[in-house]
Amino acid sequence: MPTVVCLAGPQDLEYTSLLRGLAAELTRRGLKVGLVSRGQAPASPPAGGVLMELRLGQDGLSLHHGAWQPPTLAEILARHGQGLDVLLSEVHQDHKVYKIEYCPPGASPGLLGDPNLKALVGEQPPAAGPPRFSPQDFTGLADLLAGLLPQPARPLLQVLVDGRRLPAKDFVQEIVASTIRALVGALKGGQDAKRIEVHIQ
Repeated sequence: MPTVVCLAGPQDLEYTSLLRGLAAELTRRGLKVGLVSRGQAPASPPAGGVLMELRLGQDGLSLHHGAWQPPTLAEILARHGQGLDVLLSEVHQDHKVYKIEYCPPGASPGLLGDPNLKALVGEQPPAAGPPRFSPQDFTGLADLLAGLLPQPARPLLQVLVDGRRLPAKDFVQEIVASTIRALVGALKGGQDAKRIEVHIQ
């Protein structure tokens, strides 16, 4: 499942630029990023008596439903979260997820008491609390988020054959690594080894 980060604050042009710029910077770093954005209000509801209307346009498609309820965060993650590293959201401020709060000029932060608030974005002078970034500092924000993401586990075992790495499933790695540790542990000086290297010619 991806790490969810909510961008909170008033939605103006700089907010939108911040969201898109952060997503682009994370993507540039090789992360798979999803966005949950607030859609524009429909220009008109479905035609009288119609339960659902699917509108096709140059920018994609939209579904308008008279009794539609937005999906929960759990539903979004279950349906669309597979394969993502990060899900940036505009709409999950009330969930226990990492948060970045955007504060335009003249606005005060509203989430300072939230333990999940990881950064403030705005031009205000630094104050106590989470780190502050300018709205154009996509690199700094991406560095901060990279530190919050789970780090991939290093393999227990790497097998190189003529310099080419052979993939091994976790179960196979466990068996081979445990066997080698036991054999080396029986040798004088091999007890409590932290790292073992075996080269076979």
